[in-house]
Amino acid sequence: MKRSTVGQRLVFLVALGGQEGLGRNRKAAYKCSCGNLVTAREQSVKSGNTKSCGCLLHDVLLKRNAKMKTHGLSKSPEYTCFRCSKSRCNNPKDKDYHNYGGRGIEFKFNSFEQFFKELGLKPSKGHSVDRIDNDGPYAPGNVKWSTAEEQANNRKRSVDLENYTLLVAYAKQVMGEY
Repeated sequence: MKRSTVGQRLVFLVALGGQEGLGRNRKAAYKCSCGNLVTAREQSVKSGNTKSCGCLLHDVLLKRNAKMKTHGLSKSPEYTCFRCSKSRCNNPKDKDYHNYGGRGIEFKFNSFEQFFKELGLKPSKGHSVDRIDNDGPYAPGNVKWSTAEEQANNRKRSVDLENYTLLVAYAKQVMGEY
């Protein structure tokens, strides 16, 4: 004869009785420590696979997510700029690596928080992260938010026109081609 679990506390569940079924599929009613009533397979409760009505899992996930959450901005445009800039410099499989990491441009921010503290919020959708010294690293003191036009003027490509050295972007703009 099998021992009854009625009245026993099994982790967060207290067996109330009302068993139905046979063998491994035998189910019983339980009251969870949170107050919910639940029906579960006795074997699952005894083995420890079922420990609560589901509230324990919910609490564990909430605690784990609270520990993992650092800045809450993972879906922000600023985080996207951080992630893409880092990838361009550190990931040889990135399509733009040859223009950044491949030519020695380093990403020197230790965390998104450090990056965000340096740059703050992106002023508009038209802005992206820019290096002040085009040959320097993505590092504190060498990054800013810039428009596409400002970034084009930061490139090293230039052209000589009648004893004046102009940036290509500016020369095209003056000549009406930009």
